Amino acid sequence: MNKTMTVLLATTAIALAAPAFAADSTYKSETKVERNDDGSYEKSVSAEKKDASGRVATETKAELDVDSDGDSTKTTTTTDVKDPKGLLNKTVTETEQKVKVRDGHVSTEVKKSAD
Repeated sequence: MNKTMTVLLATTAIALAAPAFAADSTYKSETKVERNDDGSYEKSVSAEKKDASGRVATETKAELDVDSDGDSTKTTTTTDVKDPKGLLNKTVTETEQKVKVRDGHVSTEVKKSAD
């Protein structure tokens, strides 16, 4: 009986103390939108998460340009950064997408780079 009670108390103490030893983690997000008089706008969204395994950050920028004829170009750039704990293992991926609308015709162009 005493052995069982001792094991139960030790297990309970470890379970209750585990969150105290957990690593701190943070999350930060920010959004910014700017509009122009001609109907164009710029929007940027950034998010960063940091925990015991490392840092992950994402930044997205969207820009819409409209000319006087109603033709538009929307450019979206996304940058993903993954930096796990350790040396020389950081990866950065950047994706750029352009959507052009000219006289009712839509064209899409995507560029992706990773290192």
